[in-house]
Amino acid sequence: NLETMRNVRECICMGGAFFYPGNVTAVAEANFYADPYAANLILQHAKNLTIIPLNVTQHAIVTPEMVQQIDAFHRNTQDLAGLIIKPMLDYYYNFYSKSNPGISGSPMHDFVTVWYLLNQEAVSLSRVPIKVIPDQGEGFGQSIADFRFVTNPGYKTHNVAFQFDYEWFKKDIMETFLKKRV
Repeated sequence: NLETMRNVRECICMGGAFFYPGNVTAVAEANFYADPYAANLILQHAKNLTIIPLNVTQHAIVTPEMVQQIDAFHRNTQDLAGLIIKPMLDYYYNFYSKSNPGISGSPMHDFVTVWYLLNQEAVSLSRVPIKVIPDQGEGFGQSIADFRFVTNPGYKTHNVAFQFDYEWFKKDIMETFLKKRV
């Protein structure tokens, strides 16, 4: 609803891939591929949009060693809710290991996007014009950012993350998952 979007001050989304292969097709990331029409509506009408793309989130890795440490903590503290973390992360690690051989752990795509809300200074952004291809064919769902000095006037400009402080992210994840619940 465009009227609702006018009242939204800021929007942060995980989607797209820039200078990086897609995870659904060679060029398309899953969220934008699922509905490129909706993605373009947001790109055209959001006032203050920040995109955390696949080329960033793919590096927000939780390694098997981190998972083992988290699992051991929850077993020692008998935190039953915490015991679901390992099976979930193992499931994703197995999935990503098949689609991306040699990956060192499970990427936390949505987690790093939410983490950005609390740690904006740990993420580097660029303002660039962006569009998503809605046309059927090989480019369906592809996100395009125009990094040229003279840009396409048909693309609205937004904040796009291009790197983040992984060590800070990893420290926060471990501190969060290694807290005793009350």
